[in-house]
Amino acid sequence: MSDRQKTRARPTRRHTFAPSYGAILEEGVRRRSVLKGFLAAMGAAALSPALGTAHAEAAGSSLTFPELRRVRDTADHWPEGYERQILARWGDALFADSPEFDIATLDGKAAERQFGYNNDFTQFLPLPWGEKSSDHGLMVVSHEYATPFLMFPGLTSEDYREKLTDHQIRAIMAALGVSIFEVRKTDGKWAIVKDGKYNRRIHMSTEIGISGPAAGDDRLKTKADPTGTIVFGTISNCNGGITPWGTMLSGEEGAMDVFAGDYKKLPNQDLVERQGWDEDENDIYSVSRIEPRFKFEEEPNEWMRFDWVVEIDPFDPSAKPVKRTSLGRMTHEGGPVLRRP
Repeated sequence: MSDRQKTRARPTRRHTFAPSYGAILEEGVRRRSVLKGFLAAMGAAALSPALGTAHAEAAGSSLTFPELRRVRDTADHWPEGYERQILARWGDALFADSPEFDIATLDGKAAERQFGYNNDFTQFLPLPWGEKSSDHGLMVVSHEYATPFLMFPGLTSEDYREKLTDHQIRAIMAALGVSIFEVRKTDGKWAIVKDGKYNRRIHMSTEIGISGPAAGDDRLKTKADPTGTIVFGTISNCNGGITPWGTMLSGEEGAMDVFAGDYKKLPNQDLVERQGWDEDENDIYSVSRIEPRFKFEEEPNEWMRFDWVVEIDPFDPSAKPVKRTSLGRMTHEGGPVLRRP
């Protein structure tokens, strides 16, 4: 979620059913107090050999490294006995034919072949799928939002929308989405396998299918897609999850930031307000300047085609991503998968 989304005043507060952090913290303290009393009551029983062994195993932790002390400085810190390595930075090559990163000439075509911007969900998947390899696998990384005035020189938080060039806007569109790339550890060092057959970029111009109960609905039909089953691009890819069958679920969160125009002219104002699209300051990347479909007045149904959960198969680069409408439309903070034993 962008900083603007976190801090701006809203005409209508977003509705949420999630408990506040304070409530979670209070509940945690209460549970710890109960747990302490329970353990005290079990103290005598724990003297038996069987219960004593079980308690010792439960008390053990797999986190055996020394705990980091609290620090407040500008340096990175990591536990003793561990190393830190930078594997991929914004603009790093993901393919054998990727152009070198050059901020002065960066455009959409170049950015589509490079690692994206501003990571969120990050997952290592061993290769081959189902193995427990720890030195060869895939990295699956989502890129949620951009900060143009930090990306390009000569811009400020006040003037970047007007100063962004068309090439820079295209680069932003390509830098968002998902990066999938093969990595291998050799002689203790990780590196991107640039000719990896799984390497792939998914961005704001990628063709994506629409499935589930909303597929083909009149509210998802546009001039470019009269069937309501195909959309170009995924936006605001926040957290995600990996399914038991090896695909990624990516939650779209905050697509309203990319659209422009007067939201009051959209149909179903109750839905507009309830889902948080009632914004006077949107189009934070000036995308509508080069993509008219992101203007409410030009394409009044385009906004309905975002803020879904997108399923992506990282092990099949030819497989089209799909928006799974059965999982609901909202600002998805993620797409977690719970596996029951």
